[in-house]
Amino acid sequence: MKRTIGIILSLLIIMGAATVFGAEAAAVKVKNRTLRTYSGHSFTFKKSPSLKYYCKVKNNTKKFLSVKFKDNGTSYSVKTVAKKVTAKKRPVVTVYYKNASKKSVNVKRFRYKVKPMGTVKFKSLKMNAGVSEEVRLRNPFAYRYKIKSSDKDVADINIKTENSDDKDCYLSAKSLKEGSTTVSVYLKGVSEKVGEFKVTVGSYDTIINSKYKTLNLKYNSHGSSTYMEDSHINLKDALMYKHAGAKYSVEPVDEDVVSVVNGTLVYATGTGSTSATVYETIKKKSKAIGKIEIIAESAKMSYVAEQNALLYDGVIFGYGENVEFLDLTGTKTKPLKPTIVEKLINNSLTNSAFKSSEYKITFKSSNSKIAAVSSAGKVTAVKAGTANITYTIVFKDKSVYKNICKITVE
Repeated sequence: MKRTIGIILSLLIIMGAATVFGAEAAAVKVKNRTLRTYSGHSFTFKKSPSLKYYCKVKNNTKKFLSVKFKDNGTSYSVKTVAKKVTAKKRPVVTVYYKNASKKSVNVKRFRYKVKPMGTVKFKSLKMNAGVSEEVRLRNPFAYRYKIKSSDKDVADINIKTENSDDKDCYLSAKSLKEGSTTVSVYLKGVSEKVGEFKVTVGSYDTIINSKYKTLNLKYNSHGSSTYMEDSHINLKDALMYKHAGAKYSVEPVDEDVVSVVNGTLVYATGTGSTSATVYETIKKKSKAIGKIEIIAESAKMSYVAEQNALLYDGVIFGYGENVEFLDLTGTKTKPLKPTIVEKLINNSLTNSAFKSSEYKITFKSSNSKIAAVSSAGKVTAVKAGTANITYTIVFKDKSVYKNICKITVE
């Protein structure tokens, strides 16, 4: 599971630079957004602590939306929650500030359409007696779930959250005796039923989930397969209907292709094809419950950089739409290359390592009149504004990793 260790940052506008890009901000377009009732939309963007921001909502007299906003000094956050299905006139949320001439300059604008809540389809759960399972419940809403079970004697079922601010949740179920119970899911605080599913406790043979019977793994010698997505699996994720008190292990035929950590983590150690047998041990008696066919394919060098970016959830110099701002306030230059090499190429956390002869990094500024960049990756602030620094990593195998770092100059 990906870890978030940073925040997604957006446009920074300062009073002194209003004349430079204020007209562009004033002309910001309205973005259309569709929500279901009780779902939400939140966003946060960076701002100057010396500048005051405002939030206004139009076409919301019937309370289609609830909108909360907060100035955090160096950032501004808005949380919108859909309450009612919208009419023909849809509510518009606008974030703006006032420039030196006291004129409003729009920064963000969203027009919301709210549809009926609908229902969520949940998968039923089958278990053997005495076993505990955790299942993540899909939650597209702004509220947490609460549940009701039709028969609490069959299974002890609870909702768990990762932290106090996390609406995403897990279903924690411990089977008590054979039978079935219907679990109804509601939105906590508004008592709206979202859907339902069954938990059945029976006597099942442990099997390998069909989607894991043939396994495709990726391998590149420049990074550890135990850390990278699509390069390893945990045996517990591949098994269905585990037994209470049982231990499970896996033994590969060819350890030049795959190896195992602690008997359960299967990871690629090379390329090629092999198979692995899964064993179940109960009261010191072991039996084979099936085989996994494994194909380990060679991954491009750029795959390692992509995985390192995912490790930081995309915040360190960007992945997808998440890009980190480098604020050059009070500083004239900023070297980018050392951080790129440390985080994306030679990362100690994933044991990734490349020789300097195996890659080349080039840089390009979208606006050198605001932020210029040298061939060595040193950014120089020129004047107030924002610019994107595109960095491209070309590896020895000709694979390419490319992204941007957004620069803000005060």
